[in-house]
Amino acid sequence: MSGKWFSNRGQMVQVACAVVAVGIGAITQWQQLTTAIDPALIFKIALYPLAAIILVQIGKHYPGSRATVQSSTTVPAAIQQPKQPDKSKPASEYTYLSQPVKVGSYIEVNQEYGLRRVTLMSIQSRTIGSEEVLVAELEATGMAVSFAPGKWVEQITDRRFLVPANSRELKSEGYAFFEFMFGQSSLSMTSVCVDHINQPAQEATIVVGAMRYRSS
Repeated sequence: MSGKWFSNRGQMVQVACAVVAVGIGAITQWQQLTTAIDPALIFKIALYPLAAIILVQIGKHYPGSRATVQSSTTVPAAIQQPKQPDKSKPASEYTYLSQPVKVGSYIEVNQEYGLRRVTLMSIQSRTIGSEEVLVAELEATGMAVSFAPGKWVEQITDRRFLVPANSRELKSEGYAFFEFMFGQSSLSMTSVCVDHINQPAQEATIVVGAMRYRSS
């Protein structure tokens, strides 16, 4: 047992109420006590503190209901993370260049490890089939490039070709020289052709199409 008389403030208040009740009883019955000593009167006086003590004991065994405050825990809403790009989807890139070029000038392509530029070396006349047509002498410059000629293209060296004009909107491989490479997870193709040749102006419109495809 601990050395404290009271375990909480409630017991202190209850005892104080009992003492006050005894005092009130003594004050109200003091006049009668001074005139005569009556056992019944003494019992009445002692009844007040006795009742107070009984109430205190009852209160110890049957404490009143206490209001309990339940702590509510608020679960924060889940923070939505920004959607990340789906790396499983294949990535593809297509570049289309079309530019008039004077003889001795070039069109920039600037592929990092491929075709860098195409230079118009000269404009010539050649017989293709039974027709006399104009052709543009083109030279490809780049790193580790290896082109193949189309059906109507004449290859002079490994990087120089005679290319006839093809003004159709959809270019045909027969009128172009091209490079085609593929692997297990990638594919690339570069094609060079001529859209129009202007002999008096010594000018030709060079068209370059480059496609890159890479799977995840």
